[in-house]
Amino acid sequence: MLTAEQMKFKKTVIFAASIIYAVTHSSLAFYRPAPEYTPHYNYIMARIMLRDGNIEEGLYYLEKAAGLDRESVTVRKDLFEIYYILGEYSMAKDMAEEILELAGPDENFMESLAGLYFYLGDEEKAVEMYKKILIEDTANLRVRLELGTYFSETGEQGKAIKQYSKILKLDPGNIYAVIAIGDLYLDMKHYDAAVRVYRHAAEIGADRREVNLQIARIYIHSERKSRAVKYLEENLRSDPDDMQSLYMIAGIYGDLGKTQKAENLYLRLEELTGDEYSIPVSRGTMFLKADETARAEEIFKEIAEANPEEFSAWYLLGFARLFKDDYEGAFMALQQAVDIREDADAYFNLGVSADKMGKEEVSYEMFKKSIELNPEHDLALNYLGYLWADRNINLEKAEQYIKRALEVNPGKAAYIDSIGWVYYRQGRYEEAFTKLKKAAKLERDPEIFEHLGDVYLKLGHPAAALRIYRETLKMDPGNSRLIDKIKEIIK
Repeated sequence: MLTAEQMKFKKTVIFAASIIYAVTHSSLAFYRPAPEYTPHYNYIMARIMLRDGNIEEGLYYLEKAAGLDRESVTVRKDLFEIYYILGEYSMAKDMAEEILELAGPDENFMESLAGLYFYLGDEEKAVEMYKKILIEDTANLRVRLELGTYFSETGEQGKAIKQYSKILKLDPGNIYAVIAIGDLYLDMKHYDAAVRVYRHAAEIGADRREVNLQIARIYIHSERKSRAVKYLEENLRSDPDDMQSLYMIAGIYGDLGKTQKAENLYLRLEELTGDEYSIPVSRGTMFLKADETARAEEIFKEIAEANPEEFSAWYLLGFARLFKDDYEGAFMALQQAVDIREDADAYFNLGVSADKMGKEEVSYEMFKKSIELNPEHDLALNYLGYLWADRNINLEKAEQYIKRALEVNPGKAAYIDSIGWVYYRQGRYEEAFTKLKKAAKLERDPEIFEHLGDVYLKLGHPAAALRIYRETLKMDPGNSRLIDKIKEIIK
């Protein structure tokens, strides 16, 4: 037991200690930073704001927290997500880089960062990042698919096939990889290899109908259309109303000249779809290609009457009549077309129709209108330039127009002949000879050869001219103009 003196001393010590404690802790409270200057406070505030859907305020507090704590991976992961959601991909990329630098390899963030590199156009860094992932995780199928897609898009087919082949070693039933390899073979024009791969895709579960359509497209593209029919007919055995297969077979029959079979299929498609415009247009176009112009005209006339406000209906009718040499009918239909909508091709065909009817000034105006609408319409430029040259008028303008046509299509024999004929009319016979000789090498056309014979005569080579005229007469027997030229030389 303490004495009274000891008890008094103890109370004094306790009181003094209490005073010291209170003073000390009040001083510590005075120097402690305010909550808004701590990363923890800002992070908590950010989470509250984000929970309430206040993205902007949440982002503000997260950025403050990140600035106050340069080592916090947690804060940076949240910032990465917000930047990504907001579409701030450059900032998301910077944040992902910081996270990897602080926390070390993280496959998820490495994949995200690679995707951001791709999006931002830094493809080399993206590929490098994917390769780093594969060093640690060779079985990462997602990364191999991404690399395969990248190499496919950049034309590195061999590298793409390598990635897809590795996927198939890991996952032999990966349909996506199989189809991707088939697509690559298709791009490389290895058609038979592509067909083999697509067949395999069907065997392991790919949609057989889609596979058959793709194989049919390959055979159509590689001009093996009868083989395409086999795969399309397989689709029709499963579904007689498969409209895509019906449409493709109809097109094939049309190309093969089996127009009656094709028409039956087109009519079936019209019944199935109720389409009274685009399917009939395909049907009429098929007859036009087959040179059955009367049938084509009949169909296009029906379409135009049923769709009097449709530009293409009148345009196609005019085109069909032009093929039939019905120039007045063509002009009427094409005029209807341009009344609905001005079009460079329609005006060009109006010009051709007017020229064939002998309406020279009208034809000039139609060609000029075509060129006005499309300054690079090489057909109109050449046709009008040649008309002027043939009629020996507007030669300077004719030369300009034909040269413009040659800029658009420099290797076309008809245009080279046209410029040669302009030079001939201008008396520039040596230049004319060079052009006409080149045109004759490119195309055996009686008009080109006749022009070449004419320039031989102007250059003082009647024997060469006679040889060329006789060669031309073989191409165009009964040409009275040529016969007269031959008679003039040999008399």
